[in-house]
Amino acid sequence: MTRTYVTDEQYERWYMAECCRCGRRRHKAGAWPDGYVCRTCSDRAVRTRGTCPGCGQDRALPGLHPVDGSAICTTCFT
Repeated sequence: MTRTYVTDEQYERWYMAECCRCGRRRHKAGAWPDGYVCRTCSDRAVRTRGTCPGCGQDRALPGLHPVDGSAICTTCFT
């Protein structure tokens, strides 16, 4: 198996980023509307459930409201 990157700098640029939720420099787990997230924050966000303050439905609340930072659903997040 060969590496998909040539140098350590390429690895950093392609696979690592500062997490928009916790601020740590970690492996990218995804790019969300508010920025890159690490695996820890991604897992924590998709496990958050409750009633969305935006639409009032009981569902997963992975997003953060841009004004007050409360948890919101993906429909209200975008």
